[in-house]
Amino acid sequence: MALMSLRYIGPVDSEDGLLLFGDAATLRQWRGSDNEPAEIYRAETAIAARHPGLSVSVGQAAAVLWDIAGPGTVDVFVHREDESLRLVRSWLEGDSVSDSDELTIVTALASVPSTASLPFAEVVVDCGTLALFWPAEEGACIRRAPGGAFTIDSEQTMTESSAMVFPVASGRYQCVHDEVASKGAEARRCRLSRRIHDDTFPS
Repeated sequence: MALMSLRYIGPVDSEDGLLLFGDAATLRQWRGSDNEPAEIYRAETAIAARHPGLSVSVGQAAAVLWDIAGPGTVDVFVHREDESLRLVRSWLEGDSVSDSDELTIVTALASVPSTASLPFAEVVVDCGTLALFWPAEEGACIRRAPGGAFTIDSEQTMTESSAMVFPVASGRYQCVHDEVASKGAEARRCRLSRRIHDDTFPS
């Protein structure tokens, strides 16, 4: 995959090693990890069993919790051609990498072809906006403007980069996890691909 095929959306941080993502309208109902103990326990149990993540209940719908292996930053990309999403949690070699070089390295990691991937969840985005945030945040940080657009109210979040929203095509997305390495750097990745045929997701 050519690097130019990926459009960088931005970073989102998690301080507890989990990332929550899903339909923005659905995630407005998330009450924060302190108030969702059953779903957090399910996630911790799944991770202890070496699963990369799982679907969790939010109201009458579902979202996804993904294990990013400790506190850190997830960089979000969109593929320009098929509009699939790449979530990349990376570890870079050395401490002196500049911001521009860091993005180049992370983009390269996002572009490495997958050799062994694991489908682990699916999520439906009905409202045309995907939300991603540190699960400790509450869904109240997601605001809906009069015109229907969703935004993040930074005054309601714990940090400036612990939540984001951006537009995506509505539909059902398959979540696939893998791990890659390139030139001394490594990454955990989650690819979200919109399913053209709304058939049953394999168990």
